[in-house]
Amino acid sequence: QKTTVVGNGKSGIRFQTFPEALQKDLRKFSDKGGKLIVSGGYLASDLYDYRAPDGSATFAEHVLGISHGASEKSYTGRVATLPSRLGTGISDRLYSYSNTLNDKNYIVERPDVLNPSGNIEAEVLMTFTDTNLPAGLLTKKGKSRSAVMSIPFESITDRTQRDALMGELLKWLDN
Repeated sequence: QKTTVVGNGKSGIRFQTFPEALQKDLRKFSDKGGKLIVSGGYLASDLYDYRAPDGSATFAEHVLGISHGASEKSYTGRVATLPSRLGTGISDRLYSYSNTLNDKNYIVERPDVLNPSGNIEAEVLMTFTDTNLPAGLLTKKGKSRSAVMSIPFESITDRTQRDALMGELLKWLDN
């Protein structure tokens, strides 16, 4: 869900992607070698929003290993995983995600482009097929590993592919 200002803003903000307390807990978890799979269409844009809690951009860059990329819309609703230099065992595949009205899932209208922050080891996991811009990253920092995707995981339309990707991500995280 996207961070939402309630009413005229006096009532506050709801649906923050990473509230301050969660950022603090995930930073501790990561510092202890924790492993994360994070997905959501507005991950980067919410963390870099001027209304985000203090330190959100630092959290994005140093814990998740991402920086906010271009705000270029992908129209195909498709992403492709890439060969890995990190020895991930992730298969080269095309995935479709829900980007049009349908009766099975919500629409992923404008997922973020995710660039490696340069603060921790990272590589591109997947790109949008029409723009070749990064839609997902794999990151490593000490014993901690993360898979970060701007395509909500549940929006991948083919269940068999979704299950296969989850299995491959879990294997990589466990190495």
